[in-house]
Amino acid sequence: WAYADYKDMMKLLEEFISFVVQKVNGKKEIEYEGKKISFKTPWPRVEYSELFRRHLKLDVDSLNRDALAKEAKKLGVEIEKTMSKGHIVDAIYKKAIRPKLWDPQFVIHHPSEMFPLAKARKEDPSKAESIQLLVGGGWELVKAYTEQNDPAVQKKAFEEQESLFRKGLEDAQRMDEDYIEALEYGMPPAAGMGMGVDRLVALLTDSHSLREVI
Repeated sequence: WAYADYKDMMKLLEEFISFVVQKVNGKKEIEYEGKKISFKTPWPRVEYSELFRRHLKLDVDSLNRDALAKEAKKLGVEIEKTMSKGHIVDAIYKKAIRPKLWDPQFVIHHPSEMFPLAKARKEDPSKAESIQLLVGGGWELVKAYTEQNDPAVQKKAFEEQESLFRKGLEDAQRMDEDYIEALEYGMPPAAGMGMGVDRLVALLTDSHSLREVI
């Protein structure tokens, strides 16, 4: 979406998804796995790091990688030597926090290394202008962010990801020279998003097999 950012995208997603729920169900509320989910807007915007303070009493911004690895082990989260601080934080989040999130909410401002294609926040470059829309016990309906359109900054982010890949992180973002070249020709400020339409349909139909939904 040209000339938009992640804040614009949140407003669009609220309007779009609540409209679909109303159209399909006759009201902005559904029942999934025997629990009610309200899609009435506005939806909360919750800082990623705030979730750790709220649910685990952890200040992930101030802890280093080794301290976080110890916390992860206490929570039964498997950690590999190749994982960076951001990836350890995300592993804790997926195991101990995300399943507790039921009503729709935007989790925002993840560590920048987790969103290598996103712009960093001007207020805090260690955080990305990022969104995850979570609902129904931690299902990620949408991942979105303000797109990085500066080729020099994007190349540096790719290089950092390549370094993580060489250290053994298989899901690191790989270098894409063609993408860098395209950015050098020019790209307007933009926001981008990906939606799990299968997950949205599963919620609307109270289904439990994504294979069946597809």
